[in-house]
Amino acid sequence: MAEPEKVSNEEVERCFDEWNWKYRQLPQKPGAWELSFQMRTSVFTVFVDNGLSNPAFLSVGLLYLKPQSNHQEVYQQLLRNNANVLFSKFVLDDQGNIWVRGVILRFRTAFAPEKLKHIIGAVLQAADHWYLKLLTKATGG
Repeated sequence: MAEPEKVSNEEVERCFDEWNWKYRQLPQKPGAWELSFQMRTSVFTVFVDNGLSNPAFLSVGLLYLKPQSNHQEVYQQLLRNNANVLFSKFVLDDQGNIWVRGVILRFRTAFAPEKLKHIIGAVLQAADHWYLKLLTKATGG
């Protein structure tokens, strides 16, 4: 069975261009982009790439914060948050950094520019909504 056709990097960039979003393609990682957004609580940098090393997905990730203290309390809060957040989730990497992540299929039959825009928006909204509460816990404030 033939693998479904995937949306190209150029098509993803056309989405960003149509929305007048400034982006930077990451030179060390073809098919990965960095975008910055001013939100209510902070400026957040979003990374869009071949999701989780799986070219069937586009992954939207935002490096959120790394707890300096109260690790257990912060991680418990993240678990509670994940139950209430749609289309994106808080995840930990192997270094203890907290990310907000969402993914969409990159297959042409499932992809729509508005879905990509929606996932990026969901990641940003989740990050912005929980930022001050988690930052206070993560820094011991």
